[in-house]
Amino acid sequence: MTLREACAFKLLPLIARIVLFAAFFPMGWQQIFSSVHCTASDAATLASIGITAEGIDWTTVQSTGFGSMQTGATPPGNATLPPEAFSGRTLYQSALLAHTAGVPYPAIAAWLAALAQLAGAVLLFLGAFSRLSAIALALVLGGAFWMISLPALQQTGWWTMPHDDHLKICAQVSLFVLALMVALLGSGSLSVDGMLGSSSKPRSSAGSTAPRKDIKQ
Repeated sequence: MTLREACAFKLLPLIARIVLFAAFFPMGWQQIFSSVHCTASDAATLASIGITAEGIDWTTVQSTGFGSMQTGATPPGNATLPPEAFSGRTLYQSALLAHTAGVPYPAIAAWLAALAQLAGAVLLFLGAFSRLSAIALALVLGGAFWMISLPALQQTGWWTMPHDDHLKICAQVSLFVLALMVALLGSGSLSVDGMLGSSSKPRSSAGSTAPRKDIKQ
Protein backbone atom coordinates (compact mmCIF):
# COMPACT_ATOMS: atom_id res chain seq x y z
CA MET A 1 0.00 0.00 0.00
CA THR A 2 1.40 3.36 -1.03
CA LEU A 3 1.50 6.43 1.21
CA ARG A 4 -1.37 8.02 -0.68
CA GLU A 5 -3.53 4.93 -0.28
CA ALA A 6 -2.68 4.71 3.43
CA CYS A 7 -3.77 8.33 3.93
CA ALA A 8 -6.97 7.78 1.95
CA PHE A 9 -8.04 4.56 3.68
CA LYS A 10 -6.61 5.01 7.17
CA LEU A 11 -5.62 8.55 8.10
CA LEU A 12 -8.36 10.71 6.55
CA PRO A 13 -11.33 8.65 7.89
CA LEU A 14 -9.71 8.69 11.33
CA ILE A 15 -9.28 12.49 11.22
CA ALA A 16 -12.90 12.92 10.08
CA ARG A 17 -14.16 10.77 12.96
CA ILE A 18 -12.06 12.65 15.52
CA VAL A 19 -13.31 16.01 14.23
CA LEU A 20 -16.94 14.85 14.40
CA PHE A 21 -16.40 13.52 17.93
CA ALA A 22 -14.82 16.81 19.07
CA ALA A 23 -17.71 18.77 17.57
CA PHE A 24 -20.67 16.69 18.70
CA PHE A 25 -19.74 15.07 22.02
CA PRO A 26 -19.61 18.38 23.98
CA MET A 27 -22.85 19.49 22.32
CA GLY A 28 -24.66 16.28 23.21
CA TRP A 29 -23.30 16.34 26.76
CA GLN A 30 -24.47 19.92 27.30
CA GLN A 31 -27.86 19.20 25.77
CA ILE A 32 -28.56 16.39 28.24
CA PHE A 33 -26.59 17.18 31.39
CA SER A 34 -26.42 21.00 31.44
CA SER A 35 -29.29 23.23 32.49
CA VAL A 36 -30.70 26.44 31.10
CA HIS A 37 -33.15 29.00 32.52
CA CYS A 38 -36.60 28.91 30.94
CA THR A 39 -38.71 32.04 31.28
CA ALA A 40 -42.41 31.93 32.10
CA SER A 41 -43.22 32.40 28.41
CA ASP A 42 -40.89 29.56 27.46
CA ALA A 43 -42.36 27.40 30.23
CA ALA A 44 -45.86 27.94 28.84
CA THR A 45 -44.75 26.92 25.36
CA LEU A 46 -42.87 23.92 26.73
CA ALA A 47 -45.95 22.85 28.66
CA SER A 48 -47.95 22.93 25.44
CA ILE A 49 -45.59 20.33 23.93
CA GLY A 50 -45.41 18.16 27.03
CA ILE A 51 -42.32 19.45 28.87
CA THR A 52 -42.67 20.69 32.44
CA ALA A 53 -40.36 21.30 35.39
CA GLU A 54 -41.27 17.82 36.65
CA GLY A 55 -40.36 16.09 33.38
CA ILE A 56 -42.19 14.81 30.32
CA ASP A 57 -45.98 14.73 30.14
CA TRP A 58 -46.49 11.91 27.65
CA THR A 59 -50.23 12.57 27.38
CA THR A 60 -49.52 16.04 26.03
CA VAL A 61 -46.63 14.81 23.89
CA GLN A 62 -48.98 12.46 22.05
CA SER A 63 -51.08 15.44 20.96
CA THR A 64 -48.14 17.24 19.31
CA GLY A 65 -47.86 15.05 16.25
CA PHE A 66 -48.39 15.78 12.59
CA GLY A 67 -50.90 18.51 11.86
CA SER A 68 -51.39 19.56 15.48
CA MET A 69 -48.69 22.18 15.98
CA GLN A 70 -49.89 25.39 17.59
CA THR A 71 -47.02 27.70 18.38
CA GLY A 72 -47.29 29.27 21.79
CA ALA A 73 -50.46 27.40 22.71
CA THR A 74 -51.11 26.54 26.35
CA PRO A 75 -52.84 23.34 27.40
CA PRO A 76 -56.50 24.01 28.26
CA GLY A 77 -56.18 22.43 31.68
CA ASN A 78 -53.46 24.88 32.68
CA ALA A 79 -55.14 28.03 31.38
CA THR A 80 -55.80 29.40 34.89
CA LEU A 81 -52.41 28.32 36.26
CA PRO A 82 -49.72 29.46 33.84
CA PRO A 83 -46.40 27.65 34.29
CA GLU A 84 -43.66 29.47 36.20
CA ALA A 85 -40.08 29.97 35.10
CA PHE A 86 -37.77 27.06 35.85
CA SER A 87 -34.34 25.65 35.03
CA GLY A 88 -34.28 22.59 32.81
CA ARG A 89 -32.13 20.66 30.39
CA THR A 90 -30.48 22.58 27.58
CA LEU A 91 -32.25 20.37 25.06
CA TYR A 92 -35.50 22.09 26.05
CA GLN A 93 -34.30 25.07 24.02
CA SER A 94 -33.90 22.73 21.06
CA ALA A 95 -37.47 21.55 21.67
CA LEU A 96 -38.63 25.17 21.50
CA LEU A 97 -36.82 25.64 18.17
CA ALA A 98 -38.31 22.44 16.81
CA HIS A 99 -41.78 23.50 17.95
CA THR A 100 -41.44 26.92 16.32
CA ALA A 101 -40.23 25.29 13.09
CA GLY A 102 -43.27 22.99 13.04
CA VAL A 103 -41.43 19.73 13.72
CA PRO A 104 -43.89 17.05 14.92
CA TYR A 105 -43.32 15.71 18.44
CA PRO A 106 -40.71 18.39 19.26
CA ALA A 107 -40.01 17.01 22.75
CA ILE A 108 -39.15 13.59 21.33
CA ALA A 109 -37.20 15.14 18.45
CA ALA A 110 -35.05 17.16 20.86
CA TRP A 111 -34.24 14.07 22.94
CA LEU A 112 -33.41 12.01 19.86
CA ALA A 113 -31.13 14.75 18.50
CA ALA A 114 -29.29 15.05 21.83
CA LEU A 115 -28.83 11.29 22.13
CA ALA A 116 -27.67 11.08 18.51
CA GLN A 117 -25.02 13.71 19.18
CA LEU A 118 -23.77 12.09 22.39
CA ALA A 119 -23.91 8.41 21.47
CA GLY A 120 -23.13 8.97 17.79
CA ALA A 121 -19.98 10.92 18.64
CA VAL A 122 -18.72 8.14 20.93
CA LEU A 123 -19.45 5.44 18.36
CA LEU A 124 -17.71 7.43 15.63
CA PHE A 125 -14.67 7.93 17.84
CA LEU A 126 -14.46 4.18 18.33
CA GLY A 127 -15.34 3.47 14.72
CA ALA A 128 -18.26 1.21 15.66
CA PHE A 129 -21.52 1.35 13.67
CA SER A 130 -19.90 4.31 11.96
CA ARG A 131 -22.18 4.54 8.95
CA LEU A 132 -25.37 4.61 11.05
CA SER A 133 -23.85 7.10 13.49
CA ALA A 134 -22.72 9.36 10.66
CA ILE A 135 -26.18 9.27 9.07
CA ALA A 136 -27.75 10.21 12.41
CA LEU A 137 -25.38 13.15 12.84
CA ALA A 138 -25.98 14.26 9.25
CA LEU A 139 -29.72 14.31 9.95
CA VAL A 140 -29.13 16.39 13.09
CA LEU A 141 -27.04 18.85 11.06
CA GLY A 142 -29.70 19.00 8.37
CA GLY A 143 -32.36 19.76 10.96
CA ALA A 144 -30.21 22.46 12.58
CA PHE A 145 -29.58 24.06 9.19
CA TRP A 146 -33.29 24.02 8.35
CA MET A 147 -34.38 25.49 11.71
CA ILE A 148 -31.59 28.00 12.37
CA SER A 149 -29.38 28.78 9.39
CA LEU A 150 -31.86 28.69 6.52
CA PRO A 151 -34.17 31.39 8.01
CA ALA A 152 -31.15 33.64 8.61
CA LEU A 153 -29.91 32.96 5.09
CA GLN A 154 -33.30 33.78 3.58
CA GLN A 155 -33.55 36.96 5.62
CA THR A 156 -30.13 38.49 4.94
CA GLY A 157 -28.75 36.68 1.90
CA TRP A 158 -25.39 34.93 1.59
CA TRP A 159 -23.30 37.97 0.59
CA THR A 160 -24.70 40.37 3.23
CA MET A 161 -24.91 37.89 6.11
CA PRO A 162 -23.15 38.83 9.38
CA HIS A 163 -19.75 37.26 9.84
CA ASP A 164 -20.77 35.09 12.82
CA ASP A 165 -23.77 33.66 10.99
CA HIS A 166 -21.59 33.03 7.95
CA LEU A 167 -19.11 31.04 10.05
CA LYS A 168 -21.91 29.00 11.63
CA ILE A 169 -23.28 27.99 8.24
CA CYS A 170 -19.81 27.10 6.95
CA ALA A 171 -19.21 24.97 10.06
CA GLN A 172 -22.55 23.18 9.64
CA VAL A 173 -21.92 22.46 5.97
CA SER A 174 -18.35 21.28 6.65
CA LEU A 175 -19.45 18.91 9.41
CA PHE A 176 -22.28 17.66 7.21
CA VAL A 177 -19.79 16.85 4.44
CA LEU A 178 -17.55 14.99 6.91
CA ALA A 179 -20.49 12.99 8.27
CA LEU A 180 -21.66 12.22 4.74
CA MET A 181 -18.17 11.07 3.79
CA VAL A 182 -18.05 8.61 6.70
CA ALA A 183 -21.58 7.42 5.91
CA LEU A 184 -20.69 6.71 2.29
CA LEU A 185 -17.07 5.52 2.54
CA GLY A 186 -16.99 3.97 6.00
CA SER A 187 -14.76 4.54 9.02
CA GLY A 188 -11.51 3.25 7.55
CA SER A 189 -9.29 0.42 8.71
CA LEU A 190 -8.27 2.13 11.98
CA SER A 191 -11.62 1.46 13.62
CA VAL A 192 -13.67 -1.25 15.27
CA ASP A 193 -15.64 -1.71 12.04
CA GLY A 194 -12.40 -1.97 10.06
CA MET A 195 -10.87 -4.53 12.42
CA LEU A 196 -14.02 -6.64 12.47
CA GLY A 197 -14.23 -6.47 8.69
CA SER A 198 -10.63 -7.54 8.22
CA SER A 199 -10.95 -10.39 10.72
CA SER A 200 -14.03 -11.73 8.94
CA LYS A 201 -12.27 -12.03 5.57
CA PRO A 202 -11.38 -15.61 4.65
CA ARG A 203 -7.69 -16.34 4.97
CA SER A 204 -5.85 -18.51 2.49
CA SER A 205 -4.72 -21.81 3.90
CA ALA A 206 -1.07 -22.08 4.88
CA GLY A 207 -0.49 -25.09 2.67
CA SER A 208 -1.79 -23.51 -0.50
CA THR A 209 0.68 -23.25 -3.32
CA ALA A 210 0.78 -21.27 -6.50
CA PRO A 211 -0.71 -22.99 -9.53
CA ARG A 212 1.85 -24.96 -11.49
CA LYS A 213 2.36 -24.55 -15.18
CA ASP A 214 1.72 -27.50 -17.40
CA ILE A 215 4.89 -29.47 -18.04
CA LYS A 216 5.36 -30.42 -21.61
CA GLN A 217 6.51 -34.01 -22.18
